[in-house]
Amino acid sequence: IEESPLPLLQMPATYPTYPSREQFARYLANYRSVLGLRVEYRSLVAGMAPSQAAGGGWAVDVARLDGASRKRFVARNVIFANGVYNDALLPPLQGKERFCGKIVHSSRYTNATDLGWANGKRVLVVGWGNSGSEIALDLVEHGARPTLLARSPQVVVPRDHLQLAQRLLHSHLNPLLALPFGWLALLPVLLLTDPVLKLAARIKYGGSLARAGLPQHWKGPLLRLLTEGVPPMMDVGTVQACID
Repeated sequence: IEESPLPLLQMPATYPTYPSREQFARYLANYRSVLGLRVEYRSLVAGMAPSQAAGGGWAVDVARLDGASRKRFVARNVIFANGVYNDALLPPLQGKERFCGKIVHSSRYTNATDLGWANGKRVLVVGWGNSGSEIALDLVEHGARPTLLARSPQVVVPRDHLQLAQRLLHSHLNPLLALPFGWLALLPVLLLTDPVLKLAARIKYGGSLARAGLPQHWKGPLLRLLTEGVPPMMDVGTVQACID
């Protein structure tokens, strides 16, 4: 909850470290209400052009996804904030048209029961980042028989260990950054974070990652994040499920 709140409104102190989907949805609804925001749901920008009105600005045409209505907004400023994960990437698969089962992108996954994948169903989960790993674990917990396809090495960190590092950053180091040259306090943290987290993972897993067929990346979690932009896989039980 330390990293997830939006500006001007903190998450409730009663929320756990990792809020559920329902809790985060309630927070967003409360955020809209407290700040008096007007939100247009299930809509897309159909066009934008300089406004011909006296005050200038931009004329933005917004269309409902169901085609029921179309609106025009005139604003002095427009902010593009569509994110980087808006469109699901589904690569072309040879023979896809002959496959009789379901192909679902992780962004469309709800749970195994809703998709009819529980109770002995065989499911192939492609990729073992955070989404793929948690989906595989959910399938196991619902009685499915998933196979996790791990093509590339991954940095695996137990979530409780990463949680301690995050709490240290927000409770002790963030206040220092407001001081002159306070960023110097980060240097020893940056140097120690990866060795400490890698040692913690080695102690927790031992050789179980290799036995489970999960290739471990040689970089530490922070180094890989800074050099490749790839976050570590925060393990919440997937590794143990693969071993079992």
